[in-house]
Amino acid sequence: MPSDLLPLGAWENDRVLLKNVPVGDRGNAAEFPAVVQFQLNVAKLIVRREQNANAERDQPAAFVLVSPEQYRTERLGRTEERLIYTGSKRVTGRIHFVTADAISSLAEDFSGDDKPLFARLGSLPYASSPTLLYVPQAPTSTLSFYPKGTATDEGVIEISLVKQNITAEAIEDAIHALYLQEFVTPDQCYPLKLWLDPGHGKPMETAEKGVQQLLRAGLSTRFFPCSIRQEQPGKPGRTDLEIVDDRTTPEGQSIHHAVLELKVLRSRGSTGNQVTNADTDKHIQEGLEQAYTYGLDKNTLQKLLCCFDMRDTDIGNESTFAHVKAHATTLKVLLRRWFLYRDSAAYRAAVAAAAIRT
Repeated sequence: MPSDLLPLGAWENDRVLLKNVPVGDRGNAAEFPAVVQFQLNVAKLIVRREQNANAERDQPAAFVLVSPEQYRTERLGRTEERLIYTGSKRVTGRIHFVTADAISSLAEDFSGDDKPLFARLGSLPYASSPTLLYVPQAPTSTLSFYPKGTATDEGVIEISLVKQNITAEAIEDAIHALYLQEFVTPDQCYPLKLWLDPGHGKPMETAEKGVQQLLRAGLSTRFFPCSIRQEQPGKPGRTDLEIVDDRTTPEGQSIHHAVLELKVLRSRGSTGNQVTNADTDKHIQEGLEQAYTYGLDKNTLQKLLCCFDMRDTDIGNESTFAHVKAHATTLKVLLRRWFLYRDSAAYRAAVAAAAIRT
């Protein structure tokens, strides 16, 4: 299967695949893999359509992700709806063939509920292609993502179409779910590697950038319709990640929900040189100061320092943050840490030991 058709948005069940992205991005999803763009853009156009007083809510609809080449070959017998992304075109009672940007659609009409819709999708040569099913209903419509096509329910998730309450707890839960899926052992960090040599405890030199990219993709699908911005410049420096609602707010306004400062903690560098405890403490202290000043500069509601611990030993949160805990409380910066194991056996042993202690 081509890499740009992996079900990245369903990261509860599937691996996130990211490409390197240029520094300075301001929240545009255009550099994400096609399947992530597909989810975000279709969800956005449905929200716009539902805000239209003339929107139909009588039947479901399907959106099938196709390549630009497939889009060109599927025109026969279908209606091309230009500018469908504006929310001005009929959505329901149709199967839409769209590329990742979902700007235009090749629409095929159908009549009825979900049964004839599933039947028609099953008869098409795209039964295993990533598909979104939209069911309009009161009080809340649903948008379901079928990463492997509608031929199976495997990996299906719901993409929220409503404005979310983005709390620190919700952000932590989202990161933790992604951690369990992507970071916890080297086996899951593929193809974007965080470890250079896990057996000898050597992280990649670019491990922080890798964490940033994986988080950005996962949080983008978790916190629709927010922009997950990275490397945003300001007087104090560049932020690692920001969660900004700039889509449900009035034109020209935005809500800066959170700034996330990301730090990787190492026992040694990629060359094998030891990292001292004093250096690690300084690294965490700098992260605290960055999270606070960036959050102050951006006027964010939440400020988080997120540490991804790749050291030889898991010394726990208390020991890791002891030297900054009081200052973090004063500055209202939340301290969070996730430990990355060198192999699956070490992770299994840690999980079992924790269960025995309780």
